[in-house]
Amino acid sequence: MIPQFNRPFTVAITRTDNIGDVVTTLPMCGIIKQHYPQARILFIGREYTKDIITACSDVDEFLDVQSLYKDSKTAVKILKEAAIDVIIIVFPNKKIAKLAFKARIPYRVGTSHRIYNVLYCNKNVGFSRKNMPLNEAQLNIFLLKQFKDCFRHYTMDELSDYVRLSKPEKTEINQQLDKTKFNLIIHPKSNGHGREWPVEYFKQLTELLDERVKIFVCGTQKESLGVDIKGDNVVNMFGKMSLKEYISFIAHSDALLASGTGPLHVAGILNVHAIGLFPPMQGIDPQRWHPLGKKVKVFCHDKPGCKDCKKGNRCTCMDKITPQEVASYINSLIAK
Repeated sequence: MIPQFNRPFTVAITRTDNIGDVVTTLPMCGIIKQHYPQARILFIGREYTKDIITACSDVDEFLDVQSLYKDSKTAVKILKEAAIDVIIIVFPNKKIAKLAFKARIPYRVGTSHRIYNVLYCNKNVGFSRKNMPLNEAQLNIFLLKQFKDCFRHYTMDELSDYVRLSKPEKTEINQQLDKTKFNLIIHPKSNGHGREWPVEYFKQLTELLDERVKIFVCGTQKESLGVDIKGDNVVNMFGKMSLKEYISFIAHSDALLASGTGPLHVAGILNVHAIGLFPPMQGIDPQRWHPLGKKVKVFCHDKPGCKDCKKGNRCTCMDKITPQEVASYINSLIAK
């Protein structure tokens, strides 16, 4: 157990993977701040996730993980100057664990099933992400076991309340939004990070939606390849926004439709209708990756295991989520 500090102290939280993963980690910041208001939270992550991390009011400082990858001597110097008392390595990372050890950070929290953490971390927690039927956000909380009173079972709604995000200011590109319409963002691709709904289903969906819907098809320029969704009420936004602009665009829209990719998680915590399309495959199913938020709706075909879906092949379970049922739900939001 990490002892009680009788002075302000610094906790570094490391999550060095993708946007959705980062979002599921942000509740940890809120929980620590609730129990230890004097704590300073330093979040170590990838530069491209910085805008969502720094939008969280419980994060005091951001550190780009790339600054720790240049050379060991410089990295140790950076960590020592940060005066970190506790580091929580949420996404297992051998290099960061070793650097934290070299920087002599007093309390280094990791997962016990990584052999290198036995060497470099002195506060290891035993739990299995693979075998526990919990959401990623709930699993992350296990790493708070080393803090007095921080660890317990939190519901998804409770964890949603612990993500305190400031609503981004409007940017120039937000002028594309139509105040007289229901503004729906469609993010059809996942940059290879998950199972995707067929592009032709998105095309069918646009034809089934109420005429009061204005549709924005979003993603990176790379993700636009093979996606040709057109219509009088459709605006192509591929490659036209930075992440900061996209976060603002999502925040001021009405709904976002996507597979279990980063923007879906962003929409959820921004209290925008987040509509997710998931396969029933363990590890990437809604049980593990259901977004945080009070306005989340998930579609998932109930075939257990998704064993017929081979890597690289079309996911037949995603095919069984029909455009008609998704359109019916979106149209019901407009009716309300």
